[in-house]
Amino acid sequence: MKVRSDMVVVLSGTPLGNIGQMLLERRVGDRRIQKVDSTELVRLEGVEVAPAVLLIQSTPEPTALRDLLRVCRAHWPNALTFLFDEQGAGAATLETFFNEGGHAVLTEAILASDVWPVFVDAQIKGQAERADQLNLLGELARYKTDQDQGAATLHRLVPSVPLETDYCRLSHQITPSLAMSGDFIDYQTLDADRVLFCLADVSGHGASSALVTVVLKTYLRQAVERIKRGEFPQLPELMSGLNRAICDSALDHHVTCVLGLIEGSNGLFNYISAGHFPHPMLIQNGEISLLESGHLPLGLLISSGYDAHQLTLVPDFRLVIVTDGVLEGLGNKTLAEREAQLLSFVERDAGEAQGWLNRFLGDSDESLTDDASVLCVTGLRSR
Repeated sequence: MKVRSDMVVVLSGTPLGNIGQMLLERRVGDRRIQKVDSTELVRLEGVEVAPAVLLIQSTPEPTALRDLLRVCRAHWPNALTFLFDEQGAGAATLETFFNEGGHAVLTEAILASDVWPVFVDAQIKGQAERADQLNLLGELARYKTDQDQGAATLHRLVPSVPLETDYCRLSHQITPSLAMSGDFIDYQTLDADRVLFCLADVSGHGASSALVTVVLKTYLRQAVERIKRGEFPQLPELMSGLNRAICDSALDHHVTCVLGLIEGSNGLFNYISAGHFPHPMLIQNGEISLLESGHLPLGLLISSGYDAHQLTLVPDFRLVIVTDGVLEGLGNKTLAEREAQLLSFVERDAGEAQGWLNRFLGDSDESLTDDASVLCVTGLRSR
């Protein structure tokens, strides 16, 4: 049976002084306090509860006390240490004690019959509270490590660099409100003539939303592998597949999504918007238009169907798609005012994702309440 030991009296081997004798008298009948010689500390390694307080007897030589304190600290680094029987040991002994992290010197007043029980209870309770705080800090540190590792994994799910072809350039920026984001962006070439891209905004934010982005990435990777093997699923089939994957995941999130396919040889642009807002913004010939769609978000109905829209892109088109966290970053404005500010900015901006959120939001993105992301697609004049 393991022993509980809230306080340990550590005897150094020197004769007991008055304080030491009083201390041993006080511990009689108190099962929370153990006594051990300095040479037998190993006997306490298996105690059920680490001691809250160590009551250490002084030694004639400061170096011997230093060694004893270091052995005790190695066994119980979080225990408070009190020194007793220090009379006549000299200033060097006290200096060594405090330099080695000693807490206080045990006095005759503390050992008084009406004070001692209060002292013992207070020290044990206080150390228990400090232990709880250390455990909480440890849990928080482990949580942060998990969050950081999760964020690093999610970072690898999205493109690491912009994608440039003979006919267009795609770039993006994702700014999570927490360590892990529920915004997802992907783009890749299917062959020399076609580029597929996806922007998705998972409901909520944080770890549970981030799990859905893994589902999105997994399905898209498998779909692209099918296409490169010679299969030719149409855009509505891809969007329906994403919807089924999210419904089957049982993660209890819905997802707004924009899926697009650009053909470089003829400038055809096919897209589907599944409940996404703000609407994708397309700038052609100096005019901006919104690519609206009435489809439901993904993850609501497994039977949802999707139809693609098609239009022709001019060589120097600009397409900008953002998540709703971008609008939320504008602060206390009406939705109409936020939309107007977004459209005005997109019309003037060059359409490069690097630094886009800082250019649009300024310093306000430091207090984002939702993930904010942007996907920029710009046409190249060489087509």
